[in-house]
Amino acid sequence: GTFTLYVKNLFPTAKIIIFEPVKNNLEMLEKNLNSNPSLNSNITIIPKGLYSQSGNFYIDLSNKQFDAVSLQVDQPGHDEYVTVSAMTFAEAQESYNFSTVDLMKLDIEGAEYVVLKNSIEDISNSVKRLIMEYHPAGAIDKRNELVNNLESHNWELIYENKNILGFGNKKFYNSES
Repeated sequence: GTFTLYVKNLFPTAKIIIFEPVKNNLEMLEKNLNSNPSLNSNITIIPKGLYSQSGNFYIDLSNKQFDAVSLQVDQPGHDEYVTVSAMTFAEAQESYNFSTVDLMKLDIEGAEYVVLKNSIEDISNSVKRLIMEYHPAGAIDKRNELVNNLESHNWELIYENKNILGFGNKKFYNSES
């Protein structure tokens, strides 16, 4: 919710769509938004994860920092997990009726690879700018995988810092933008 409040403070009329599959995070997000009513307009919260396919998945919480967990297909063999629903980018576009996205922020703890692999055409046809974390941080081969995939679909790397990458979509902006 911090990024959402930051963006809404800079661009009060921005329409923001948030994917959040975890109930505790949803509650915290809603509390933060409700504490800032002047910034709480044009925000759609999708209580699902963004993933390469739709359905129910698992988040393993054992021995992990909560900001370092991701969706997985296989149910963990212990009780420290949550079950969450997910949908694809195309399904979200259809269900929540949005066509063009000015800025997409991906912080999906390792799922960025499968989301971009399976939704690259839909994302490339509708997202103007993309900022994302990649995981694990510092893994140059994983960074290169993402950059090569996006650059092969008409994206340009315009920002890089640690494990944060920013891209501009040449379909919407020429390389001078």
